[in-house]
Amino acid sequence: MKDSEIPWPGKGDKAFKDVPFSPTGASPHWLSDFSDMYGGDYQWAIVEGFKEAADKVVDSHAATKERMDVFFFPVVYLYRHAIELSLKGLVNDGIYLQILEDNQNIQKVLASHNLHSLWSKVRLVLKEMWPDGDDEDVDAVEKIILEFHQADKSGQRLRYSKDKQGKPHTDTLPYRVDLMELKRTMDGLFQFLGGCSAGLDDAKDWANDC
Repeated sequence: MKDSEIPWPGKGDKAFKDVPFSPTGASPHWLSDFSDMYGGDYQWAIVEGFKEAADKVVDSHAATKERMDVFFFPVVYLYRHAIELSLKGLVNDGIYLQILEDNQNIQKVLASHNLHSLWSKVRLVLKEMWPDGDDEDVDAVEKIILEFHQADKSGQRLRYSKDKQGKPHTDTLPYRVDLMELKRTMDGLFQFLGGCSAGLDDAKDWANDC
């Protein structure tokens, strides 16, 4: 007989149970519904979701002073995916504004998980949009993004501890990483990328009004 206090799979259990209302309910359709209602592309909200999920893990376990080793891979993977999505959004903005040509090469870059290739296209967009911008800021952003690229060039390494040959995926990483410091760095990075996205949105609105 199962202890009623111990969670256990039972008949009728569903992972994705449709509920009319719940204080802990979440709609997987909210983004498309919101876009249909108000128009536009709200993909940046997905970026914020991945980043905020990582932030909450770091904050909650820093508060309890528990060992955070077990959360390294999930946290860094969430941050990396948020970076990838934001870069792809900026590339698509560049295509929309005709700064980048929508060709086979650019679609190959968008279909990949390669942060270096994505960033190289984004940097072209930023240079075209803000030719007098501070190169030091852009260089600092590039350095952070390329750290993530070096840690996980394929978008797969941070999902697993070892490759198919059994080689650890930690070979390009330091022995210990301060996750609160990582979070602080991510806050700055996404302030920059979010600001770029807002500026490009303004340019798209202006282009539409012309």
